[in-house]
Amino acid sequence: MKRQSKPLSRISERKLAELGGKMPFSTINGPKKFVRRVSAKQRKRMAARKKLREQWWAEGKRTCGICGREILEFEDMTNDHKLPGSAKSEAPENLQPAHHLCNLLKGSKRNYSRADCLRDLGIQEITA
Repeated sequence: MKRQSKPLSRISERKLAELGGKMPFSTINGPKKFVRRVSAKQRKRMAARKKLREQWWAEGKRTCGICGREILEFEDMTNDHKLPGSAKSEAPENLQPAHHLCNLLKGSKRNYSRADCLRDLGIQEITA
């Protein structure tokens, strides 16, 4: 005979008594979510990056600087550093629009070409 498992939201009475009658998580609203604290300096930098992305979007700069394909949604656009880790890393000249996934694949690599990105994405480059 198969044993039926209890639903994940239930907790045994014995375990509940060990916890002093308090549930370790909320069964109604789900588990508590982690809230990331951001310093004023980080908020300012994040706002500047978003403003630059909005400017690129308004100007029509919607081509990914890594793979060369068009960025179709604003939420998918990120700021990519052309030279990561350089002294002027936050300078607008060192930033370019990129797909979120392309930027994750590139990471902090300096010699990451368009061909590398397309290969990692599983896209074959069409040469005419």
